[in-house]
Amino acid sequence: HVKRGGETQTRAHVVDPTAGMAEDTASEIPVKGIKMDEVEKHSSIDDLWLVIDGKVYDVTPFMDDHPGGGEIMLSAAGKDGTQDFEDVGHSPHARTLLQKYYLDEFAG
Repeated sequence: HVKRGGETQTRAHVVDPTAGMAEDTASEIPVKGIKMDEVEKHSSIDDLWLVIDGKVYDVTPFMDDHPGGGEIMLSAAGKDGTQDFEDVGHSPHARTLLQKYYLDEFAG
């Protein structure tokens, strides 16, 4: 309260709702899914993750069983391998089998 000439006036105290917040709050929101930089860390014959149709798969256990040989899957390592997968013309059984190795959605 402030007294002026016998009158009492009330001043509103305004609180800044953004006080103390980081300027870029978007960076604090966790990203769902697996980003490409993480997929790229798994690009060897002993540790291989593939991105196919917006999903990430750890196909390491399948390397020895892949009909075309595990090495062929290495050509899709560290990138979106959807086109490579589609170009081969995989069977419905292969698509079902792939689900067994699902890790998470691809976050780009």
